[in-house]
Amino acid sequence: LGENTFGISIDKVKELVKFKRLRRLSQMPKWLSGIVSYRKENYGYVRLWEILKTPSPEKEIILFLTGVDLVSFGIGNLAGIKDISVKGVSHSFLRLKYIEGIGNLNGNIVLIISPVNLIGSRKINTIKQLLKGRK
Repeated sequence: LGENTFGISIDKVKELVKFKRLRRLSQMPKWLSGIVSYRKENYGYVRLWEILKTPSPEKEIILFLTGVDLVSFGIGNLAGIKDISVKGVSHSFLRLKYIEGIGNLNGNIVLIISPVNLIGSRKINTIKQLLKGRK
């Protein structure tokens, strides 16, 4: 995202899908980019670059996480699956609960993030309430 390199632990990734179409709902919070339909289900769609305040990528990819229902995330500029050494970080040191670790990829720092912790459980519950009954 932008000039920053972020990573997500592969065990948390359920699926990556080409971005197709986004629709908005009335009374949708500003942080929620819209709703995407995939495999006959609706998912709230949160663009990670908007939350992290980085430039928009050239193309969007939809990220579905394991263990997270009804929420999807927009990512861009996918570098692929990389095996990197990651060092955990103390949350009291960084005070950013969404950073799970720091790694090194070809001399560049990679911040390993948790999209769920980035947006928080309150926003995830808001998405679930918005989608309730919209099947």
